[in-house]
Amino acid sequence: MLKPKQKKCIEMLVCGSYSQVQIARELNISEQTICNWKKDDEFAKELQKTMRICVQTLAPKAIKTMESLLNSDSDNVRFSAAKDILDRTGFKPQEKIEISKPIDESIKEMEDYLNERKCENLLR
Repeated sequence: MLKPKQKKCIEMLVCGSYSQVQIARELNISEQTICNWKKDDEFAKELQKTMRICVQTLAPKAIKTMESLLNSDSDNVRFSAAKDILDRTGFKPQEKIEISKPIDESIKEMEDYLNERKCENLLR
């Protein structure tokens, strides 16, 4: 179970307006103590949990901000907002293509296709 100073440290870290030096001074501990706490599994899990809760409370405001950016006068801002929303909701374009055939077979098909196109163009 975390000690009161550890809980206060987590609160101050998540709040974001305090540096590690300031937290150490406020809690009357060394910076090294905070570093050691961060390496402790229980402390690290509680820190992550608290950060996640903080981010979840900010999510509606962030969504409204992104939504408002869709109405920007700037094409680049509107595009970036739309792209970011789509990417984050699972509509990100595929970054890799899987080849299910041997490469030699694929090359042969491409050559055949290109040769057919050349013939079609010659007949026109």
